[in-house]
Amino acid sequence: MTALHFLTYDLLLRSTVPIEGHVGDESYYAIILCRFYFLWLAILLGMILFYNFYKNVSFDMFKSEHQSYIIGIFLWVIIPFMMFTFAKTKVRWYILPIYPLLSIVIGVLASKIFTNGKLIIRILLLSAILYVSYSYESQIQTYLNNPIPNFQLSLIQKTQALDGVRGYSLFMYHSPGHKAVWAQSAVLTAELVNDFKVRSGGLHAFLKNDRALLLVKKRWFNKQLLTSYHLSVMASNSWGYILCKKKI
Repeated sequence: MTALHFLTYDLLLRSTVPIEGHVGDESYYAIILCRFYFLWLAILLGMILFYNFYKNVSFDMFKSEHQSYIIGIFLWVIIPFMMFTFAKTKVRWYILPIYPLLSIVIGVLASKIFTNGKLIIRILLLSAILYVSYSYESQIQTYLNNPIPNFQLSLIQKTQALDGVRGYSLFMYHSPGHKAVWAQSAVLTAELVNDFKVRSGGLHAFLKNDRALLLVKKRWFNKQLLTSYHLSVMASNSWGYILCKKKI
């Protein structure tokens, strides 16, 4: 990858237009934080409120000589969060750099409470931390050991056994009045399985492309679709179908 490609594609293009199906609005990363980090954020907010209202615990980081640390912490969180919030391409792991900082802040605040707080407060905080740690670890283990099946991805993976379709464009059929939205997991699977180029435009764009496949959800599939546009089924499962043009 050249420096020019990195500058134009990975920086400029991703910032100005949503690419590879990675779409989302300005609330995308706030939702991601709440979904995957909510309990830790609740503990962090609780400790901040505790410091504001409980006068017996001093936190010397707020002294004037430590203001540079506070500014650094603020910038560490706000710059990547705001930058990726307004970038058009949204990928949930783009904001990973702020997680270590949030963990450090939680650790520092918790250590102050464990050192200077009352016994009941320390017990409550320790219980909350243990509960949240156990909760997230349980979710991780459940996801790793018993992943929820994704039949759309399974259907795309079936194309790995097909000959002559590598590098094709992959379109998604949508009924009139609906807009097809590619899940990021589907985009990644399509790229990894057969180097598919995920495209928008639906049926009409598919028909104009000679090297293309059409992904159709089961509820929108019917035989008239096959006969009207001279299509054939290349793969199917309980989620839907992958169609191609018949060779005439």
